[in-house]
Amino acid sequence: MSFFWTGILPDGITVLITKIVLLFFGYKSYKAIETDTLGDDAQWLTFWLLYSVIQFFEFWIFLFGVEFPYYNEAKLALLIYMAWGGSTVVYNLVGKKMLVYAEHGIEVVSRKANENEKFKEISQKGKQVWEEKVVKLAK
Repeated sequence: MSFFWTGILPDGITVLITKIVLLFFGYKSYKAIETDTLGDDAQWLTFWLLYSVIQFFEFWIFLFGVEFPYYNEAKLALLIYMAWGGSTVVYNLVGKKMLVYAEHGIEVVSRKANENEKFKEISQKGKQVWEEKVVKLAK
């Protein structure tokens, strides 16, 4: 994160706005979970799936130092569009094809991770901490 001008607003400002918007979308997801309808749950699940894909690609793009003009503004606009019903459109246009293409590789890596004893140990420890700290606080 830098405060250079690679778009309309300074990068640091667009990153801050994105974080605030994501917090609001998290709240909207919570409200959707608390309703009895499944349509809003599916919409927010699709949103967060696509957001995780964006974050994955963003990591690799920035790892190699690639910068795109107006990237932060475009990402913010895409997130807002997806939050207001566009996530299904984006998923059907791009997301589903990418995930179907990558599904086998994801399954292989997931299976190998689950067979790894160290991974199992870390997962158990994480679950234990979650149950001790978070679940206990929620009661």
